[in-house]
Amino acid sequence: MPYNCRSGECGECRARLMSGSIEEIPGADPAIFNDVDRQQGDILTCMCFPRSNLELDVPLKSNKNVAAIETINTLVEGITWHGREILEVAVLPPSPISFQPGQYFDWTIRTNGVKRSFSAASAPDSEMLWFHIRLHPDGIASNFVSDVLRVGDFLEITGPFGHFKISDNAHRPAIFVAGGTGFAPIRSILDAAVSRKDTRPVRLFYGARTSDSLYCTDDADRWRSTLPDFKFFPALSDEPIETGVDAFRGNVTDLLDSELGSEVFGAEAYLCGPPPMIDAAIDVLLTKGIEKEDIFYDKFLPAKR
Repeated sequence: MPYNCRSGECGECRARLMSGSIEEIPGADPAIFNDVDRQQGDILTCMCFPRSNLELDVPLKSNKNVAAIETINTLVEGITWHGREILEVAVLPPSPISFQPGQYFDWTIRTNGVKRSFSAASAPDSEMLWFHIRLHPDGIASNFVSDVLRVGDFLEITGPFGHFKISDNAHRPAIFVAGGTGFAPIRSILDAAVSRKDTRPVRLFYGARTSDSLYCTDDADRWRSTLPDFKFFPALSDEPIETGVDAFRGNVTDLLDSELGSEVFGAEAYLCGPPPMIDAAIDVLLTKGIEKEDIFYDKFLPAKR
């Protein structure tokens, strides 16, 4: 059965309850699941306990090219700071791991056994797996990565998981919108596009608070020379204009609204980052004329302690 966030925020595990009874756990995002959905008989399986045998109608995804989920002990090969808030961790698996660009892996935090999810930031043909971690005050994963994890350590990961990936419609323009470490799966997708010599037009909108967190410029420069039709639009919400950094001042969704033009015709959109950014971006894209079924997203949700 499909699932992703496990907290009622993504809608990936939606199913139709055909028979039986359930007890719903409160807390689902009302923008994803609300009373209208309940009246239709829909449920989010990650937010329910069964109270009897159930019969469910589930929109199963194709298993074509789906990699097996496995738990692997990897070797930490590199830890790099990007500004004051983002760490990039490179791990080397004992053998190549099969996954789709855009998927994520669960880390086992060895200090307490808790699991945290991080998207791969590297293409599947890379020898190493790269991950981007935003540091949060007193965050379990943040403290582990910044204070405990060191090069030469072993890190247990499980995966791959998730269904966030680019379509096979190579002729259609692709619009990417990322915020913070939501850039990680998009980096994986675009590096894979370079490897397969993808020719579709690509527009990347990236939002951060300050230039200290604008860590994707080197990748954008690389894609300008390796993708035939690539444009990059950075936005900084809290950066003073006096710093002279070449980026739009404001929210990335405002930049999206002002810059999108003829690119929307026939385009698909891929969004990854904080839920408020994704919700605002969806509104902009729908207003611009992109069809709802052509918008794909992965909401990066804060871990529930």
